[in-house]
Amino acid sequence: MFVEHLVSRLEDELRGFFRGASTNMPRALIGTSQLTTFALAKEQLNKFEIFSGNPFFTTILASTVAGLVLSMASTPFELVLTKMYKQAIGTNKNEPKYSGYWDCVKKIYSQKGFKPFYRGMGPIYLKVGPHTVLCLVFWEELKGLYDKTSENQSSSLFSGISFL
Repeated sequence: MFVEHLVSRLEDELRGFFRGASTNMPRALIGTSQLTTFALAKEQLNKFEIFSGNPFFTTILASTVAGLVLSMASTPFELVLTKMYKQAIGTNKNEPKYSGYWDCVKKIYSQKGFKPFYRGMGPIYLKVGPHTVLCLVFWEELKGLYDKTSENQSSSLFSGISFL
């Protein structure tokens, strides 16, 4: 009896630990738009003479565009994620409002239309924008330092490895 109760409780706790993981997956996949947009924006900006001479400014501008695209792409997923996380679970009086991710999307759209999916984009950009700019500027600077040091040290430990 005790062992059955312990196993049942452990299963509930493990399920509870991973509750919401499937809801977070689409939002996690949207994060790829950050690096993709950065690379494309930087490539397009470098075509202009004014940007090709100033790589630091180009990096800042391209990372700002990447942060804006990331916040635009992730805002609908943030809304659904928040709604799913905030819903009650458990007793009959607090039945879950949404049965799953797509049910949540359908109910929000049918009740309020398309507009709620982009409510709160400003605060999300205020969170994501500076983070994106700082990360990508530091990444570019560190990449440049690495390139300079790897040119000077041709007899490095990893010089024979083609992917480094």
